[in-house]
Amino acid sequence: MPSLSDVPSAMDWYERERLNILAGVQQAMDLGQYDIAWRLPVVSDGFFELRAYWREWRDIHTDALTAAQTINDALGEASVRRCLGDVCWRFGEHQEALRHYERGAVIAHDIGDAWIEGFSTRGSGLIYQEMGEHARSVPYFDRALEIFQSSDNARGIGMSVLSLGLSRRGSGDLVQAAMKCEEAVRIFRQIADRWSLAWGLLPLGEIYLDMSSPQQARQQFEEAVGIFRDFGDRRSEASGLRQLGHAFRLQGDDARARARECWVGALEIFEAIEDPRSDEIRDLLREAG
Repeated sequence: MPSLSDVPSAMDWYERERLNILAGVQQAMDLGQYDIAWRLPVVSDGFFELRAYWREWRDIHTDALTAAQTINDALGEASVRRCLGDVCWRFGEHQEALRHYERGAVIAHDIGDAWIEGFSTRGSGLIYQEMGEHARSVPYFDRALEIFQSSDNARGIGMSVLSLGLSRRGSGDLVQAAMKCEEAVRIFRQIADRWSLAWGLLPLGEIYLDMSSPQQARQQFEEAVGIFRDFGDRRSEASGLRQLGHAFRLQGDDARARARECWVGALEIFEAIEDPRSDEIRDLLREAG
């Protein structure tokens, strides 16, 4: 295996080996090598999500869960259920996501794995947040924050604080929402976690838009788009371009051409990955003339 010195080279390697990874999981299942069959999907999890190979992402983790349960591997089941929670969340299958996150958190707690327990607990909160049940999401984020603080996991702390900020936004408290998200962004910068930083910048920019501060919003979106592009995360890049277009549009007539450029870029990506948000972007472009 070549030396992978940065994110782009790692992602390129995974892209080249994608079909071999899929074949490897299938072969491991066929040969009864169940330890390999759950570990390989888990270590490849981020790649399949970021590159939007979502059906393959679901398929290999479904096999992985079967493999872990077959050999009664608690770490394997907890790890895979956290991944499957993310899969179901992305597919909008809220109840199924909750089932995986909650079971994964229980198993992780029993085996003393704070990382899996914390992110599974936070995952449950994300589902309630997406369902609009912001008050119900807060206890999950508070609990996740406690777990990460106890285990001194800076990234987990930052992600939990970020989620609490978004719950504040959902309840209408924009000042507290901005403060929480700014705190999370500071944490991600301190630990040099660019991926998490991008995920903090994107909602922070959206909050600045809510607060009628398009210039501040634009700065967050521009940085986030650059990071997503570096990671090859096209879906998130398009989401950032969509929001960046809104920020430009709110800066007056002189910036309208820039807004259109952003939306054209977002549309090209959404169409390529067959994302239903393509229709929304087309409507924005029609309105923009």
